[in-house]
Amino acid sequence: MQTHRKYVPAEIIEFPQRIWPGKRIHQAPRWCSTDLRDGNQALATPMTNNDKLRFFNHLIHIGFKEIEVAFPSASESDYQLDRSREFLKIPWERVLVNG
Repeated sequence: MQTHRKYVPAEIIEFPQRIWPGKRIHQAPRWCSTDLRDGNQALATPMTNNDKLRFFNHLIHIGFKEIEVAFPSASESDYQLDRSREFLKIPWERVLVNG
């Protein structure tokens, strides 16, 4: 069952020694946007917190369900963004911890 028309599934590869080449993906994967954190670090002029909030709202508008927002211990601006009122409206938050 194909849930979108843009991409066509790759051909199945006959490879009896392995299981994964014969498996099929039947629906689009769940994407996680890392643009607000990793993408922002790559910019010559990083986004302001207001720019990040606008971009965050745009990602929600276009349908992203998982968005990596900030790494609060990395910088003061990430800490402020993570604690801002706008992000306190998020129904639940998941946290990644360095190992």
